[in-house]
Amino acid sequence: MNNHTELKHSGRYFINIRPTFNRWVVHLACFSAIGFCSFLGLAQENQDSSETVETTNGIQLNELETKFKQTMTDAVFNGYWRLKQDGGLSDAKKESYHIKGITKITEKSWIVEATISYGNKNVTVPVPVNVEWADDTPVISVTRLGIPGLGTYSARVLVFDGCYSGVWSGPDYGGLLSGVIEKKTPNSK
Repeated sequence: MNNHTELKHSGRYFINIRPTFNRWVVHLACFSAIGFCSFLGLAQENQDSSETVETTNGIQLNELETKFKQTMTDAVFNGYWRLKQDGGLSDAKKESYHIKGITKITEKSWIVEATISYGNKNVTVPVPVNVEWADDTPVISVTRLGIPGLGTYSARVLVFDGCYSGVWSGPDYGGLLSGVIEKKTPNSK
């Protein structure tokens, strides 16, 4: 099995040899972006009417933000991603991410702590995201997020009812992702 994907760009074919790690980081940024977008809209609409129920780092969380934080703590995102190519979508590829937690930093900014597994390594990466709200639904958003050594990425990932779904883009490619959110148990890897 190789990590090469043949892509067509402007009538020319080229080989995309980005390692699995790059895909994980891009998808993590997407997840983060989607949650942020959802959070902003809902938080702004309900901020005055929602009771503050939790404090973290001196930042108040309303009821919806607290629920979002619980969803994003010790969570495993299991699903699939597909590349947009030639006017269609590639075959689905399996993905899995462990989200250790999420911390609200400012009104709209959050940090997602995600563990990315590739090869024999597990790396925990803090990813800065914005969270917007669509009614009661958090959308994680990153726009032109620079990731050293990997490039610049944008994403919108919606988190709702134990599932995630979103769109991501990077330099010269992009795609879709979706799946279920499971809680990590002490015995799970």
